[in-house]
Amino acid sequence: MGFALRFMFLDEFDPLTNQLYLRVAYHDGRDGTIQAGFQILRQSIKISDTLPLENFQREFRRVVKNPMPPLWFDYLKLVIHALDLELKKMKMNEKPNLWWVGVQCFHPVDPNRSTLRFEMSRQVEILKEWIFQMEEEQDEIQYIEFLSRGLIMAPQDPALLRRMVHYLKQTHQIVDAYELTKRWLLVNPDSEEALCTKAELQIALGKIEKAQVSFESLMSRNRINAKYYLGLAQTNSLRGKDPIPYMDAATELDRTFSGEVLKSTFNYRLHERPSKGPYYDYENLPDQLGLSSAEISKFMSRDPLNSTQPLHEKELTQWITVMNRYRLLPEAIPWNAPTPKKIEGLTS
Repeated sequence: MGFALRFMFLDEFDPLTNQLYLRVAYHDGRDGTIQAGFQILRQSIKISDTLPLENFQREFRRVVKNPMPPLWFDYLKLVIHALDLELKKMKMNEKPNLWWVGVQCFHPVDPNRSTLRFEMSRQVEILKEWIFQMEEEQDEIQYIEFLSRGLIMAPQDPALLRRMVHYLKQTHQIVDAYELTKRWLLVNPDSEEALCTKAELQIALGKIEKAQVSFESLMSRNRINAKYYLGLAQTNSLRGKDPIPYMDAATELDRTFSGEVLKSTFNYRLHERPSKGPYYDYENLPDQLGLSSAEISKFMSRDPLNSTQPLHEKELTQWITVMNRYRLLPEAIPWNAPTPKKIEGLTS
């Protein structure tokens, strides 16, 4: 069994050097079994050469052990011809149209899964089909590659914007996700999902007051979405206010979803660190709470900005209260905060 070809990307054309840059993705099958994961052949073609495809064909055969598919040969000839016309424009001081080069994708045998020769709307749909396939194959690198190309072609497509925002959010590129969410909302201003995502990102960026307003606005639209109650619980918790009424409402609406959020992703730290303690060091908590170091570490890591800071008693008490109230751990955490030696605000 030989190599299995998947697709060819055109990356860019440099009019100063006449170089067309491209990539070929394939699976290695020399051992008789098609291997998971892509191998990438990176090449460039100097379109001003007498036989511009000859060197590329030779290198293709050397690496992939097969001749280049006829469909790719035909497509590259068309591309080179189109680029020659653009170079002629440049010689006449006209602005060339080269943006389309960096979004092209060619299937080795199926012209209906190749972007060339189609109108832009159909090209976008072809790229979406590749996006779905890469998602099914759980190939993150190629998924984002196809998604980026789709957004170059259709920068206002709400489905593509949604996918990119969620990818950026999941990979902790919060600032970029927030800026792209603004574009998503310009395209689809009434999308509750986009508005909720914006509010969640505002929390991640420390814009707690704005997030509070955003979630309250969403709540006025829809009072039966547990996510909005949890959002308000989060903004209240970060500000040192009581989040329990919102948590109760969310749990009543969707116990499974709310329990998972409260157990795994909810941030129990305070946005503004109190100047006075008591504070508790990470090293002492496993013995004090009867929990493993891993459980404590997971709890503390939910706020990257404060993950190495000691826990304030309010934060610790809040977390334990929620874990016990909604029975989110196998056993209740035995904890009674030490009685303060001095009652704040009491004058002698």
